Amino acid sequence: MENFNSTLFLIINNNDFSFIVGNKDSRDKIILLYNNTSKIKGYVDQELINIDEASADLKKNIYLIEQKLKLNFNNVVLILNNDKFTQLNLSGFKKLNGSQLSKENISYILSSLKSSINECEKDKTILHIFNPNYLLDKKKMSNLPIGLFGDLYAQEISCFLINTNYFKNLNNLFFRCNLKIKKIFLKSFIDGVNIIKNSKIETFVKLIIGYESSNLIYFENSALKYCQKFKFGSNIIIKDIAKVTSLSEEEIKKIISISEINNKSSDQELIEKDHFKNLNYRKIKKKFLLEIANARIKECSDIIMTNNLSIKNFIQPGIPILLKVKDKVSYTCFKESFDLYYFANKSQIVMNYGEKSDENTINDAYQIVHYGWKKEAVPFIHTKKSLLARFFDLLFT
Repeated sequence: MENFNSTLFLIINNNDFSFIVGNKDSRDKIILLYNNTSKIKGYVDQELINIDEASADLKKNIYLIEQKLKLNFNNVVLILNNDKFTQLNLSGFKKLNGSQLSKENISYILSSLKSSINECEKDKTILHIFNPNYLLDKKKMSNLPIGLFGDLYAQEISCFLINTNYFKNLNNLFFRCNLKIKKIFLKSFIDGVNIIKNSKIETFVKLIIGYESSNLIYFENSALKYCQKFKFGSNIIIKDIAKVTSLSEEEIKKIISISEINNKSSDQELIEKDHFKNLNYRKIKKKFLLEIANARIKECSDIIMTNNLSIKNFIQPGIPILLKVKDKVSYTCFKESFDLYYFANKSQIVMNYGEKSDENTINDAYQIVHYGWKKEAVPFIHTKKSLLARFFDLLFT
């Protein structure tokens, strides 16, 4: 049977799908009923390469969930945890010459921005539009300053799009499974919303150092403004140490997990002999390993932040940096180095944050599906209304 309090969420990762079912309780909160991750045939490296195989495998997974929970789903909320999107940051202007800002002025700006997006990205479909800033006579306003007098009004938007063919393939895939896509989110957006709700910080950089890749996400005034993925992670530290010491990566991980290596280590202090279990003992200086790690960590931080021209105009001193190093072994051993090179020495705040649970993810997604987000200008993508009409639905209701 269909239960209107239960929702099917699907997180599409690089190489697998996470199936999550939540049930709404009396407090309008989602309680986790089911959570499982599975590879789907016909889906490889973020691409649908065989829709027949993918739809058959997806249908089988959903059928098993419905049988287990005795439910029937007609809709699905998708969360894209990959980098299959394009981003644009645009600004529109309207001269007021001392008159009041009206809805018609906003309409003019949005029509111009819409035309620019359609012209530049003809093969893309808009997924999210956010409003980071409103400026009246170069002064930032917390809300739309409709009715106020001024000489020049400017509005910034950040726009995230997906390839139209990819969008159509997703719709076709779930249509074959008798499911309608209710909403598509970027996981970066959902994760940022959770940080804003819990910390009350509305402008921040979220930096995730994974094992093989890293991600930078920038929120400004509660609006997702920039995302960037880097094809390197903390594993290059282990690889460098393994190469120089002629030990395997697994052996290096074991050694640094139990050896205390930090700036207090003396120049002559060696890795303890009893740490080389089942290995031939080698005299390796702790300071030497720290120097290798420092060089790599600094190089990565320079690429991601210090010398990253894409974010030079965004990141200002004092903006909180939320840092997460997923490899606990590397971070525990080289914590001082990570904290040093990732901005603690540049008048910025470094905050370590924990993993976000799937229950938190689907709760935030559920709330946005039903109530929208204060800085998102397109709350629903599946509607017959024009982009401009959808924009105004959120701004003026």
